[in-house]
Amino acid sequence: MAAAQRLLTPIAQQAAVGAQLVDSLLMLARSGEVVLNKTPLDLARMAREVADSLQPVTAAALRVEIGALPVVQADEALLRAVLTNLIGNAVKFCAGRPNGAVRIDSERAAGEVTVMVADNGVGFEPGPTASLFQPFMRLHGAKFAGTGVGLTIVRRIVERHGGRVWATGQPDAGATFSFTLPASV
Repeated sequence: MAAAQRLLTPIAQQAAVGAQLVDSLLMLARSGEVVLNKTPLDLARMAREVADSLQPVTAAALRVEIGALPVVQADEALLRAVLTNLIGNAVKFCAGRPNGAVRIDSERAAGEVTVMVADNGVGFEPGPTASLFQPFMRLHGAKFAGTGVGLTIVRRIVERHGGRVWATGQPDAGATFSFTLPASV
């Protein structure tokens, strides 16, 4: 009986990981198939809602700052998935770091809006980053939780909106994930 009890926790953990992977794969499939329902979206409001939903994770040791973000024309559910993945990753990779900080900001130029989600977390080696957006690519392996599908979802959704996505980083100095959307008229 005691041996069975000890096995229940790892079995439950693996079941949760499996369920998370299935949910991620379903979101990946939906992000490529669903008809876009673009409406005016206040990115600042949405970023705050996403950050607030992560509150149990962020705790007092992590600061989340939201700069001036515009209103854009986008599919609300899909853009929320983009922000949830990017802000969630930034929070995850800052976890346990002293003075952890995440900043969400934007710039407008040449008919498009660039949104940046920057953190001062573990970062990654500079160089080609296209592989980050491939399915199941995990730079930090099992050290951090995740399925390796989130950034693939981000890329697919951003491209469906007519934008592009990229990342920059430095080891132990953080990362910035940026994406563009066409500027609203």
